[in-house]
Amino acid sequence: MLGLLAALAGGFPFYSASKYFPEEYSRFKNKLPAWAGGCFLLLSLAIYVGQMGWAVGLLTGFLALCLAYSLLPFVFHLPKKYFRVFWGVIAVFFILDLLF
Repeated sequence: MLGLLAALAGGFPFYSASKYFPEEYSRFKNKLPAWAGGCFLLLSLAIYVGQMGWAVGLLTGFLALCLAYSLLPFVFHLPKKYFRVFWGVIAVFFILDLLF
């Protein structure tokens, strides 16, 4: 879960700079620089490699990057109430991941 969250944070600056980023979330636009996004992407890969080893960690990390890049447009085009519900569920899973 931590790796997926890092991948979501890493993909955000690149998605927010695109022309497909929704206008209703323009206040989030350009809040995170591209170099920080790259650092989050590398951190995501490092988390998976650290947890699972080199081969499986890299494969899982790249799969998580693809999943995160697919989730970003989906989540930002949800209606407002579902957008909040999604991030609430992510927060619950994040807390569970930290506890266990």
